[in-house]
Amino acid sequence: MYKLCIFYLTFTTLFFSCGGNDSTVKKSTLLQPKVLEKNSEFDIYALTFNEDVRQLFSKSLDTIGNEYSLKNLEPALSPDKEKLEYRQERDRFVIMPEERYFFQSFSLDSIATLEGIYFNKVDIETNKDLKITTFIAYSDFYSTQKLDTALHKLYIKYGKTLRMKKQEEFNREYDSLRGITRYKPKNYEKYLYEYKQEGYAYSGEFNYTEWVLDDRVLQVKIHENSEMKMDLITGEIDQKNFHTFEFLSIKKQEYDSIKSFLFENMKKYGRGFDILKPYEIKSLNYRNDYSSYTYEMDRIKQAEMKAKYLRYLEGK
Repeated sequence: MYKLCIFYLTFTTLFFSCGGNDSTVKKSTLLQPKVLEKNSEFDIYALTFNEDVRQLFSKSLDTIGNEYSLKNLEPALSPDKEKLEYRQERDRFVIMPEERYFFQSFSLDSIATLEGIYFNKVDIETNKDLKITTFIAYSDFYSTQKLDTALHKLYIKYGKTLRMKKQEEFNREYDSLRGITRYKPKNYEKYLYEYKQEGYAYSGEFNYTEWVLDDRVLQVKIHENSEMKMDLITGEIDQKNFHTFEFLSIKKQEYDSIKSFLFENMKKYGRGFDILKPYEIKSLNYRNDYSSYTYEMDRIKQAEMKAKYLRYLEGK
């Protein structure tokens, strides 16, 4: 299972943590902030994808270890084709024809928010014209109860996930084959809380949550992490386990463009591919799940045949 260990060295026995979702000090804002900074609480729900990325990162752009700056954006181009050529060929990744810019913020308390979830880090991808295509926010939960509450709020806000809808469709078809005409609603919300099950990180297509909206696709990934804090005076080590909550919002147009490009390559080469990005779009990772591509193609063919047959009946 995915683990991340962070060591803190301090000469005191007092430790302070910011940016998580156990803090009770929250700030109320009436207007969407134009700058990402500590306690800015940028409302992800109000994201338009038309925000000025230079202005957003004017106080929070993480340039440590990165060569880019707001005046020199060229090093932010993603991906670097020369360095990643081997990975692309060997690991079955494909690169979109148009390059993107990728920016990261420092870790700052309450830099963004969504339905009572407070995030401490933001990544943004743009096109060559600096128009936002993808917005990613990260938060840490030290309580599974609070994480469950956050997931429930998103369920209330956005409704059934893509997986829930597919499962419901499958159940309806299965009931129909058994001659059951009255469908009994089932509890699909339980899928949101499977992150607590052993082996969740390795469960392939089920270890994420996704909503497909009219103008954007939303994805939630949950990673199990841990941190260690050591007091040099007493030698005591305090280890805490927590979950990192990753919320991705990508423009539907960008998502569809990536999917179309992947399908084009899979049809051409007859094998699964993934898109080469600084982040992962789980539902578009066909590299390890080529069968989902072939299944989707079969569904498309069936739908086309059905539509053709209906047109034939109408023409009789």
